[in-house]
Amino acid sequence: MARPPVRLILHAGSGKTGTSSIQATLRDARHTLEAQGVWYLGLVLEHAPVQRHAWQKFGETARLHALPHAEGADQLHGVLAATVALAIERRIHTLIWSSESLFDRPDKAIEAMHRLDPAQVDRHVVIYVRRHDAWASSAYLQWGIRHKTYRGRLLRFAHWAERRGVRFQPNIQRFTEAFPGKVTLRNFDHVRNAVADFLSICRIDAQGVEEQRENITADDNELYLRALFNDQADEPQLPAAFNRSIGRRLKEDAAPEAFLQALLTGAAPHADAIHADRLLVNQWLLASGCEPLHEQPALTHTVQIDRARLMLHLAALAMDQAVRLARLEALRTARTAGTAATT
Repeated sequence: MARPPVRLILHAGSGKTGTSSIQATLRDARHTLEAQGVWYLGLVLEHAPVQRHAWQKFGETARLHALPHAEGADQLHGVLAATVALAIERRIHTLIWSSESLFDRPDKAIEAMHRLDPAQVDRHVVIYVRRHDAWASSAYLQWGIRHKTYRGRLLRFAHWAERRGVRFQPNIQRFTEAFPGKVTLRNFDHVRNAVADFLSICRIDAQGVEEQRENITADDNELYLRALFNDQADEPQLPAAFNRSIGRRLKEDAAPEAFLQALLTGAAPHADAIHADRLLVNQWLLASGCEPLHEQPALTHTVQIDRARLMLHLAALAMDQAVRLARLEALRTARTAGTAATT
């Protein structure tokens, strides 16, 4: 009896729909999953059993996307084809590749997957979507403030959303046209737990799989400090830059609430385009038996700064900086004394 094809599931996002938590859960449960016949390949195939390219490392997504189309598709196909061959040899029935960066840059991945032998591989795509305004708000906190992905001062929400755009339908269509009948579209707002939902889609027994939570939104105190820090840098800023150090000065021209509220206030533009996109996305959701995206009043966020906690943050940072400066001063004094003794 012929062996069924290996299932290759591409979880293509979209971002801010629990993707990081799904990825962290799969990453930490790799050994448990393998015992069930499942390999988690990672974001850039960094966990694939076949390692051939420099971009197959966590954090190297940009390097993959920077490759010319033909070269990138060839390299992806080579790794995937070799991984499928190993999966067949080792009786692995499911491969999972999860990367939200492929939602709006899917061409290399689509071509690489198309070139796999359909007799050996059953290809599927899973995509989560959510309310446009909720997505824009969450994405702005992540990529507009926490991880500033652009140059210059911090953009206010409305400006960032206008520059970024908030549309799902064109990208969904690229996948549905590439893999007709093989795309599972889910409404993140309707799914109570994206991790549990995704494991169910992949037919994974959740027993022994510990759910991980990643990219939990910071409280307004931390968000305020991150906003101050990143607003002073002209270049893009990874979250780690704030973690390593804090800015040398604080804003004196606005109360914390006013400064943060001004950044967060403003509706996402292009309401007509969003409405049209929602209608098209809802057609797919309804066809998939899912609850449609509902049009509701715009989400608002009222900033609440806990000044006592903020002062504790600042006091701890000040003490840490004082200790570091004292150590540097002691080191400088010791070096100066050593230099004087040798002259």
